[in-house]
Amino acid sequence: MRDMQRLRSSSSKGRGWHGNSKGHASAGRLGGQATAKSQGETFYSDIGRIGGKKRANNQRKSYIEELV
Repeated sequence: MRDMQRLRSSSSKGRGWHGNSKGHASAGRLGGQATAKSQGETFYSDIGRIGGKKRANNQRKSYIEELV
């Protein structure tokens, strides 16, 4: 029971950002570099292209719904 209370308390840091913006940015940068290294150069362009198509489709759907 005490363990659960400790986990819920504001003094418990755990994982996450916790206001350290430089550390957060650095961790994100390192993670991105590691992903690029392991997945290859085309990984980000491929997922960006997929995301762009999905976004465009969602915008078209909402536009069509407005017309109806």
